[in-house]
Amino acid sequence: CCFLGLNLVNSWGQTELDRLFAKAEDQRVNANLTNALDVLQEAKTLAEQNNRLPEWQINTAKCLSDLDSTAAALALLETAKNQLALPDQDLLLAEALNLQGSIALQESQWKAAEKHYREALGISETYLGFYHEKVADSHNNLGAVSYLLQDYEQALFHHQQALTIRLEVLENPHPDLGSSYNNLAGCYFDLYLLDQAISAHQKTLSIREALQLPAAQASSHNNLGNC
Repeated sequence: CCFLGLNLVNSWGQTELDRLFAKAEDQRVNANLTNALDVLQEAKTLAEQNNRLPEWQINTAKCLSDLDSTAAALALLETAKNQLALPDQDLLLAEALNLQGSIALQESQWKAAEKHYREALGISETYLGFYHEKVADSHNNLGAVSYLLQDYEQALFHHQQALTIRLEVLENPHPDLGSSYNNLAGCYFDLYLLDQAISAHQKTLSIREALQLPAAQASSHNNLGNC
């Protein structure tokens, strides 16, 4: 009876923690960062009680990164990585690596960003398979940093991989599909493949028109004019 009661409490704690993490992420995505941090602070004790403190640390680091508190975010990420129970929590490690990559990218540490993104991609593909949105995101990240390193062929490869996955797993039209075509167009343009660049920009424009995104449509028209 006591064991049953303990299991029920643990089950409630996990469910409530999932709810709070989801609420915090919703607030973060909508740029309500103070609210997101308040929700995460509410969740901290539950995270400690349910052995999910590294997950709490990673979620908090996301908010701190969005607030440009990069030193605090990186410190939390390192703490989280040291506390993860590997390999059971490898996907959380991939999440931490992706965030470290994004922070390095913001600070123009492109080689460091590339290293973090490659590690995250390897873990994600191992556990999720090729056709998964998180794998597409990792390829997109690697495409972005390869482009900044002026390795346009490598950038093209990763953006093609991201598009292949997104065409399979996302509904069309979808903003991420538009982003993938736009990224490909940039690579084609810098590789002097102007016909392919125009085609990719046209596909980007079509998606943005379907999603009724006026500012993005104007950007696409401008890109087509530059080709």
